[in-house]
Amino acid sequence: MNKIQFLATLRRLLKALPEDELEQILTYYRETIENKVKSGWTEEAAVNDFGNVYALAQQILAQHPRRKPRNIGRIALIALVVVLCVAALVIVPACLLQFRHTGTVSSVVNTLMGETIDYEYQTRDISADGITSVNISAEDKAVVFQPWNNNKIEVKYPTAKGQTYDFECSGASYTVINQSKGKLRGIRSDHTPTITVMLPEDYSGDVQVDTTNCYVKLERFQKLGTFSCSTTNSAIMVNDISARSLSFMTTNAAIDLKEVAATETIEADTQNAQIGLLKVESPDISLRTTNALVTGTIVGREEDYTISAHTTNAVSNLQNRSGGSKKLSVETTNAIINLKFEQ
Repeated sequence: MNKIQFLATLRRLLKALPEDELEQILTYYRETIENKVKSGWTEEAAVNDFGNVYALAQQILAQHPRRKPRNIGRIALIALVVVLCVAALVIVPACLLQFRHTGTVSSVVNTLMGETIDYEYQTRDISADGITSVNISAEDKAVVFQPWNNNKIEVKYPTAKGQTYDFECSGASYTVINQSKGKLRGIRSDHTPTITVMLPEDYSGDVQVDTTNCYVKLERFQKLGTFSCSTTNSAIMVNDISARSLSFMTTNAAIDLKEVAATETIEADTQNAQIGLLKVESPDISLRTTNALVTGTIVGREEDYTISAHTTNAVSNLQNRSGGSKKLSVETTNAIINLKFEQ
């Protein structure tokens, strides 16, 4: 994670703070990073010295009681609108959804209760030559990575009033930062505002993505370096991937890994949702969830793994064991662990 990513993520995680406090905190961390870089640190090392940004944000929030008060009246109004919208969906015909296509730009119009939310897609691309790190930081957007037979990196992104994007190419790193002052919503899930990133099919660099409340999807890459992904309240779907290391984090939604291999580590962490595996392979696998199943298949022999498997109020088909050259750690609560090994 570089400075821009770190500060953007920290801003999003601390947005409950009053604006003046938030800016003071961000200035402190920005200046600290810049001072360390001047003294010889790399930018990544300076950022990593703070530890996990999510743990840091929780610590900061605990030390700053002056959070913005929630607007209870507004929440009640939103709840009422949601109820009315659900009722409207039962009787209002599908013509409420309209599509406009002009060249490579498309718009989705969602008309509810007399209010129109309109967003259109734009694209931006750069040469992939020399790029070894792609970083996406977004708010309330799905993020999809797909391969193509082109030596460009193309980003297709939804724009509307209140949406800002910052595109920065610094050395070997390409970073896209999205900030949102309002959510873009579609009636059906296939109208989720989505940032689509097209990468060369033989891309072998690192990828980091950080978004909220929307899914992340990655498929059909065979030479990735490190892929690190975090979202909230939405699924992570990964299919046909080979990489050096893979890390996935979400909450209240499933992590689905199919035909995924990593030469170093695979980490999957969620809450209150299932972790599903199909032909997953790595010498170091760590799976953590709560109140949900961990199921699927791992490529290899069970006896090759040192296994640590724990659940509560349920059963596990795995026996804890030592002596294996590989590692498998599985944790859940109130749900079954059922993982099988296959050659």
